[in-house]
Order: sequence, then C-alpha cells, then structure tokens
Amino acid sequence: MSDGETRILQKDNSAIIEKLTEYKKHHERKNERIKILEAQVCRLEKEIQAIYNSISWKITGPLRRLYGFFKDTK
Repeated sequence: MSDGETRILQKDNSAIIEKLTEYKKHHERKNERIKILEAQVCRLEKEIQAIYNSISWKITGPLRRLYGFFKDTK
C-alpha cells in the first residue's frame, strides 16, 4: 500500500470516527430527553391519581355522570 493510499484511508477513518462521535452525542442527548419526559409522565400520573383520589372528585362523580348522560342524549 502506498503512502497516498494510507493517507486516504487514515483520512476516511478520521471522518468515520468523527461521524460516530457526532452520532454518539446525538444519541446521548436523545436519551437525556427521554429521561426528562419519563420523569414528567411519572409526575403527571401521580397528579392525576391524586385528583382521582380527592374527595371533591368523588363527590362530583354523580354530577359528571349525570352531565354525560344528558350530553349523550342530545
């Protein structure tokens, strides 16, 4: 293999390594975003469960069902 071919291969190898590094950083950013979104989903699920378990939600349940009944009959 000539020096010219070696330099071309080294240049190509460097370009590939650079691209892989870029993809790895992109992947890490996406994983961080996924962790943030999962935490938000967990927090929102807890908030929803707290609402469903609240006394006011339980007391107003019959009113919501009655409203739904009349809404559906229109």
